[in-house]
Amino acid sequence: MSLLRNITRGLRSLLRKEQVDRELDEELRAYQEMAAEEKMKQGMSPKDALRAVRLERGSLEITKEVVRSGGWESFVETCWQDLRYAQRRLRMAPTFTIATVLTLGLGIGATTSIFTLVHRNATQVARIHGCRRSDSRLGHRREHGHFQRAERHNPSTPPVQEP
Repeated sequence: MSLLRNITRGLRSLLRKEQVDRELDEELRAYQEMAAEEKMKQGMSPKDALRAVRLERGSLEITKEVVRSGGWESFVETCWQDLRYAQRRLRMAPTFTIATVLTLGLGIGATTSIFTLVHRNATQVARIHGCRRSDSRLGHRREHGHFQRAERHNPSTPPVQEP
């Protein structure tokens, strides 16, 4: 099945739930009746044929649940129900909600700032290793593809010549 068709069927299932349930119920009942007719052709009574089909195929309600749970829309619907439940519970305890939101905000903010500093320092070192000139602030110079500690400038010694 194409992606677009899958998305449109899923959205239809989410937005028109009653209509989709009616169509599924009609389809399963028609399938059950066709299977019962096959049993009646084999010589069973209508009541026994319907009972045999129910025993072989299982309950219609269980089959409906299996069909409903097969698509992505059941996952979306379950998430939506969970979000509504969480909202109701958080509204019942405003103090807990405020404490939770502040804790999460501080935790996320602190983590973000620490990783920003680490990232900045890591990229700054990478930039230093990638340059070709000496950096007097750090006292390093590049020779033959490697950094070496540069000597501090002493007026009694001649300055280091760069190649």
